[in-house]
Amino acid sequence: MYIVHGLTRSYFTRKVTGYLDYTDRPWRLEPCPPGDHLGAQAAGWTGGIPVVTEPDDALMWDSTTIIEHLDLRTDADRRILPDDPTMRFLAHLLDDFSDEWFYRPAVGSRWNYEGNTEAAGLADHRGTLDDRWVPWWADAAQRRRHDAGQLRQARRARRHDRRLDE
Repeated sequence: MYIVHGLTRSYFTRKVTGYLDYTDRPWRLEPCPPGDHLGAQAAGWTGGIPVVTEPDDALMWDSTTIIEHLDLRTDADRRILPDDPTMRFLAHLLDDFSDEWFYRPAVGSRWNYEGNTEAAGLADHRGTLDDRWVPWWADAAQRRRHDAGQLRQARRARRHDRRLDE
C-alpha cells in the first residue's frame, strides 16, 4: 500500500492521489504538514508535499516526479504519459504550466470568496496542525469567522423561508 503524506487541501497531494486512484493502486493518507516528514528530510527532501512511501518503504516526493516514476511501472492501458515524444513533451508542458500557474488563482479563491473561507479555514486543518502552527490570534479570528458564517446562513435561511411564505 502507498502512504501519501500530505494535506487534503494540497492540489499536489490531490494530483498524486488522483493518479493512484486512476491506476488502481491502494493508498492511504497520513496528514503531514510541509516540513514535518523526518524520514524524507534525512533523505534530502526539499519540504514540499506530498511525500509518498512506496510499499517497499522507498520515499518519493514532488508530484510530477512521483507520477513519472510510477507511470513507468504501470500497465500500458493505464499510463498517462504518451509514448510519442512530441505528445510527451506537450504533456510535460501542460503539467508544468498547471503546477506553476493554475494553482495560484485556485489558492487565492480559497480566501477571496466568502463561501470558500470557512471550508478552507484553519478549522478544516485541525488534527493536521498542532498548536505551534496556530497562533492564538488566528484561532480567535477563525472562531469569529465561523460565528459570522453561521449568522449569515441563518439570515439567508430566514429570507428564503419568507420568500416561500409569500
